[in-house]
Amino acid sequence: MPNHSPLAWIVVADKCKAKIYRSTKFPHIEEVSHFEHPASGLHNQDLISSKPGRSFQSFGATRHSYQPEVEPRQHEAIKFAIELARVLLVGKNNQEFNRLYLIADPYFLGLLRQHIDAEVQKLVAGELAKELTAFDKATVEHHLSEI
Repeated sequence: MPNHSPLAWIVVADKCKAKIYRSTKFPHIEEVSHFEHPASGLHNQDLISSKPGRSFQSFGATRHSYQPEVEPRQHEAIKFAIELARVLLVGKNNQEFNRLYLIADPYFLGLLRQHIDAEVQKLVAGELAKELTAFDKATVEHHLSEI
């Protein structure tokens, strides 16, 4: 039987970590999940095993490097946004929340927006472009008033 009480999830995230809080009595929250993706915080050179490949033009001796379209660190952040978006979709499908609040640094908030399912997006009740992953629960509760 579905829970019809107002149940909110609050996602506090950046490109390396995320916490999901639950609230049944807004703005009081409790942490329910914690995710880490340390590869998003590494330097690009630490994510690349070797220099880009080289090619020769067919009509000369000019060399060109193959450059990835997305920097490795950005690619890792995208992977984390996709992973978090899947968690939110599962939570929505399991009726674990009926309102969603997103708090993330501006860059990662943009990535989340791109990868969150359309049905989950309909449940977004507010967003805050702010980096709060290093702060405690009380600080997050305080900032919920800004949404």
